[in-house]
Amino acid sequence: MIDIRIDNLKKVLLTGTLFSLTLFISTRTYGGDCIPLSKYERYESHNFIAIVDIKNVGENYFEMSIIETLKGVLKSNPSRGLINEYSIKPKQGETWLLYGQLEDDNLNVDICSGSKNFHYPIAFDLEVKEPPKFNLSDETVVILEEIKKANLKNELYFEIENIREWNRKKELQSSQQDGTDKIGEDYTTLEIILTVLVALSFILNFIVLIKVKR
Repeated sequence: MIDIRIDNLKKVLLTGTLFSLTLFISTRTYGGDCIPLSKYERYESHNFIAIVDIKNVGENYFEMSIIETLKGVLKSNPSRGLINEYSIKPKQGETWLLYGQLEDDNLNVDICSGSKNFHYPIAFDLEVKEPPKFNLSDETVVILEEIKKANLKNELYFEIENIREWNRKKELQSSQQDGTDKIGEDYTTLEIILTVLVALSFILNFIVLIKVKR
């Protein structure tokens, strides 16, 4: 009985690996026209990043409620993103991590931006090809699907935390730079004061010396 369970577990793990590999290959096939970026490159190359709920979807726009802004400021009210042939195609009720470009308060979220839907957080908003069938029981298929979704969501949460950490580091660097600039300003002011005092001292000594000679 134990040997049978071990064999079943090995089968599930092996199938899970093949399933994940197939998912990766299929995703890369659909995203072949996108330039691969590291997470930090993605963070640096977009001027607006946020976690949002999709409230409404029109023909060429979507309205969203911002849960957390991670980068940039979107001033329009309601907050909107543009939909075109190169953009993501969100659906009402979904939650997204958006990487966008703000231009004159118009938000463009390209399909290659790396934006992810929390329900199915892959980096491309396209249907993934069905993996090959492996003669698995319905229970095993459900388990594999849950494992796959859990792994994708964990990766998404790590990605969000990385963004927060990069923001903290930037704020710290900015604060340190401001402190350095303030020290430089104070030092310049001190130099001016000392120069004036030296000049005054020289003048006073010169006056005293003239009076003494007389």
